[in-house]
Amino acid sequence: MQTQKCSGCGNVYPMTREHFGNTPNGNFRTKCRACVRAHVAAHSAANVGAASERAELRRQRIAAAGGRGYTDADVERIRNALGDRCAYCADELNGSGHVDHKTPIAKGGRDEPANITLACEKCNLAKHAKDVEEFLRWRAQRGLLNRHPRVV
Repeated sequence: MQTQKCSGCGNVYPMTREHFGNTPNGNFRTKCRACVRAHVAAHSAANVGAASERAELRRQRIAAAGGRGYTDADVERIRNALGDRCAYCADELNGSGHVDHKTPIAKGGRDEPANITLACEKCNLAKHAKDVEEFLRWRAQRGLLNRHPRVV
């Protein structure tokens, strides 16, 4: 297995997504997850308004796409259809999981039942603004197993 030296702390770890995560284009980050967390915390502390600005932009995009269009009952229906497992990797969600937009809001997706599924935290955070087809291709290129070609 390949290893990589963290550009933040200098420690050497296996070059896996568990240790280094992924950039939006699918490459491994140069900093380990602990260093990325520390960097994000410092950035958030120094830029207090940035998170609220991002949240407001997301609210505006959802409103422009017709507003929130799914209910808790819709999420539970999807959870039952998936057997309480991640739509992408099939890991157990144990009643939690992230609501994921199959076509991201940033790419014109709507906030409605037909455009949402449930994903584990790792898959949802790795997916970024990829649509389902891009993400399944991305996973396959990295040798990660896909749950099935059609996502509920």
